[in-house]
Amino acid sequence: MLEYTGLAITLAIILIPVLFIRTLNRVMKIIIVAYYGIVTTVFIYGHESIYEKYHTTPVPKEFWDKNTTWTNDLSLFYFVPLIPLILYIFYKWFFLVEKILTKFLVILAFIAVVHLYLFLLFMFNFAYGYRP
Repeated sequence: MLEYTGLAITLAIILIPVLFIRTLNRVMKIIIVAYYGIVTTVFIYGHESIYEKYHTTPVPKEFWDKNTTWTNDLSLFYFVPLIPLILYIFYKWFFLVEKILTKFLVILAFIAVVHLYLFLLFMFNFAYGYRP
């Protein structure tokens, strides 16, 4: 399970802010955590079953094809729902603050979060779905 350390870090980066943000109510937080728990369980189960079925020495081409397809498909379930969530959180945050400087800082934070989002998307696909 050490190979899923990157996945655990990605989930922490996604879920810790969600759990502590005030603009989401408790029910939404529970739904988001449950959703990511289910997606993670499905991802690990599928990833392990592909590994068990195809990973022999030498590693066949089918392993890389199945693994890459599985990871690409599941990355959509991890990262596409984040788009409306991030937009909603920053929309609420932007209109919650009143000072121009604070609004500017919210925009800078949004830009940083978008860059982090793209980095996590790339690293997830690279780490779990890399095909040589």
